[in-house]
Amino acid sequence: MNSPEQSLSDMVVERVGFGIFVLDRDMNVLMWNRFMQDHSGLSAEQVVGKSLFAHFPELPRVWLSRKIESVFQLGSF
Repeated sequence: MNSPEQSLSDMVVERVGFGIFVLDRDMNVLMWNRFMQDHSGLSAEQVVGKSLFAHFPELPRVWLSRKIESVFQLGSF
């Protein structure tokens, strides 16, 4: 059961007017908000748990992987 604060946070993430997604170190999608669904044409069910590159092979894999890894190492972006 979610706390009221968590429920509010989840609602804000879903309704905000820009894309929010969360990746793990293996570049698997952990969260995909409504904006991302609307603008990519892919539902959260389609992408969560799968590699970002499986759905977007045109992304610069090496460059993006390095950038994401630096976020994990530094703890900020």
